[in-house]
Amino acid sequence: QIEIDRKFNMTSEQLKEVHYANLIKIGAHTLNHPILKNETDDNSKNEIYGSIEELSDLLGEDIRYFAYPNGTPGLDYGQREITYLKEKNIKLAFTADSGFVNKKAAFSITREGLSGSQKESAFWIRTKLTLLPFLNAIRKYTGVGRLVEERKEIRDLAIFKSG
Repeated sequence: QIEIDRKFNMTSEQLKEVHYANLIKIGAHTLNHPILKNETDDNSKNEIYGSIEELSDLLGEDIRYFAYPNGTPGLDYGQREITYLKEKNIKLAFTADSGFVNKKAAFSITREGLSGSQKESAFWIRTKLTLLPFLNAIRKYTGVGRLVEERKEIRDLAIFKSG
């Protein structure tokens, strides 16, 4: 059994409290946070279905939102995962890509993390939200987004070697 560090996760009671306050909508995020694109069909489906069903049971209503783990389109998830989400009646799914929101892209809506920590002041959060459509370009320019680029390079090398 994998030991999970729970200090950054919400408890079931906290999830219920936030849900019943009716201020935000809660969505699923998989059971074990795998890179879905690397999983078999069955594992990917089970991760998605299981998280939606467990959250639905906990909150007592259908779940309509999902956020992909890591969330880089084509690298962390693909059309297969979108199909599974549609099968479970998910209406909106969120990526980790920053950019402009496209109304036609209900299964690849951009998202950005906001920790609310002391490092992220109200000014910084407002700035981040204002710059959201441009964050990918800023990260690429400053080198902050290098991890995703390195993961893409590793994927491409693996494809090249196996092909």
